[in-house]
Amino acid sequence: MTIEYAVIGKNNSDDLTDRYALKNDTLNASSLKRLAEMCAKDYNDNHDGWGAYWPIDIVVFSEGRSVGVFRVEQEYNPTFTASCQKG
Repeated sequence: MTIEYAVIGKNNSDDLTDRYALKNDTLNASSLKRLAEMCAKDYNDNHDGWGAYWPIDIVVFSEGRSVGVFRVEQEYNPTFTASCQKG
């Protein structure tokens, strides 16, 4: 199954050459919502999505046909690590 996606405001979803391909050999999305979340993770990790203003709207395509537009929120979970500088 070929899954592609476009980020509204970033890509022209009508242009077949202006979409991101979801590269996942073990594609096991249990729902379209989960598939949109996988696309958002790919965008964040591989296409500079970390610098985007979230939430974003993503158009998901399966075999070239749109299966829906999804608004995806990004949860932020900071981690803090301390090191002793003077003691």
